[in-house]
Amino acid sequence: MLFDTPFVSLSVNKRGRDFCIGDLHGCREMLGRLMDAVAFDQGRDRLISVGDLVHRGPESVRCLRLAETPWFFAVMGNHEAMQQGAYYGAIHSSGRSVSSMCEYDGMNDPLWPGKPDQAHMEGILQRLPLAMEIPLRDGRRVGILHAGLPAEWTWDNVRAISDREEFLFEKLRPGLQPAILWDRQPIIAATAAVYHTEESELRALYPTMRRYQFSQVTKPVAGLDLLVSGHTTLKKWPLAVGNRQYIDRGAGKADGSLLMVELGTEHYWEVPDPRHDPSMPVSEHTGFKRAGHDLPWLTPEELATMERTGRPPGDPNVQLFYPGLRDDNF
Repeated sequence: MLFDTPFVSLSVNKRGRDFCIGDLHGCREMLGRLMDAVAFDQGRDRLISVGDLVHRGPESVRCLRLAETPWFFAVMGNHEAMQQGAYYGAIHSSGRSVSSMCEYDGMNDPLWPGKPDQAHMEGILQRLPLAMEIPLRDGRRVGILHAGLPAEWTWDNVRAISDREEFLFEKLRPGLQPAILWDRQPIIAATAAVYHTEESELRALYPTMRRYQFSQVTKPVAGLDLLVSGHTTLKKWPLAVGNRQYIDRGAGKADGSLLMVELGTEHYWEVPDPRHDPSMPVSEHTGFKRAGHDLPWLTPEELATMERTGRPPGDPNVQLFYPGLRDDNF
């Protein structure tokens, strides 16, 4: 992928409020309902996006062009990466990866490769950063990544991608770019923690190796106060684990919704898809579904085995059921 600036740092918003939305997926009308509900002021407030502005919904181009406005700031999602790949020939436009995304209008979709304004759309895509950092008035620093950040990386690793040449050639940390766009491991572990709070239940449902993996990927992101991501659609609630928030609720799907949170809080608004409820009522909530990052994932006996052998026992290649996540994520 091509990036003009892989990492962007915003300044503190001293005049208004900062909001963040989940994956938008072409649903501009739903976004308008949320903006009206919070009395969004385009001259003072800012709207941050976790990416996936395009595909699925009816107004992908209109949503992508939000990135040209002075109050809207988005990182690249995997769907923007796929669209960019289609434009550059990495994904054939007649293949499932693109044609199924233009499901409203098919080859008449304005984002279909070869359309007259392709160069304009390419330019917008290229200007989307992969990562963003936003300081709050209280001194906290909030990071924005589309999918999230696996535990083996810190926020300092992410900040280092501001060196465009080094990053494009993966000289810094090979694999960081696809992880930021596609990774699901932390949120899978977080949903396991939320839906199975009893130690015995965790042990019964998840083998030792997988519980060990969960214990690692739910550690707080080092070097950052809060990380906000989307990508993986949650069934019922936005989710928090440690200093991570996940806010994708499935916009662009007939039974999905779009969520907007006031940045740095757990105060959020949600609107359903008009195909589910044409009146699109906006609901207001406080509090995410929260999982502790310090759960007793492993028993004392399992920890003793790890100390003795240097590795957790068990088979890591076990097919599992992930509660709390929509089946169409996989």
